[in-house]
Amino acid sequence: MIRDMLADDIDAVVKIHQKAFKGFFLERMGPEFLSVYHHCVFDYAHSVSLVHVNKTGIVDGFVTGYENPTQFYAALRSAKLKLVRPVFVALARRPWLILKVLANLFRVRKNSTSLYSQGAIELGTIGVLNPGGGVGGELIREFIEKSWALGAHSINLTTDRDDNERAHKFYLKYHFVNSGFEYREGRALTRYLIENPK
Repeated sequence: MIRDMLADDIDAVVKIHQKAFKGFFLERMGPEFLSVYHHCVFDYAHSVSLVHVNKTGIVDGFVTGYENPTQFYAALRSAKLKLVRPVFVALARRPWLILKVLANLFRVRKNSTSLYSQGAIELGTIGVLNPGGGVGGELIREFIEKSWALGAHSINLTTDRDDNERAHKFYLKYHFVNSGFEYREGRALTRYLIENPK
């Protein structure tokens, strides 16, 4: 079953995020940081946040995104006081993350003032406990349908360009198209886009 995310689901979402994105920046920032981040997404008035619940009632997948990303990044900036403690905890454990933190802070500030088009939805994160079982496909289909129902004209996302064939095949399967590349702190990313057919 797929349903809208509840605040009580966020602990489960954090655990899935940690498993699905081991070694990525947000995961390295630790569970407290991830919890605050996912609460920010959940609390954003124009978010699209869904979870998949298996037959035993366990949340085993999630997808989140946000309409009008410029506004979301502005909201994320306004939550900086909530992020202070998780950032310090993360840096106490992994001081070398400071450069990544500063780079991402600059990116959030840049994106909060950039010219994202109105009516665009950015797919932020999709993660499942057990890849290959079809849960990811169910989530992405529901995310797309809900985005169109909200009146979005497009959905955008970025994913690693290199050594990431499974993700590329996944998004292409669901009719996303390659819309270009970008480099972020030395990381090569592929941009994907799907437009509302109506």
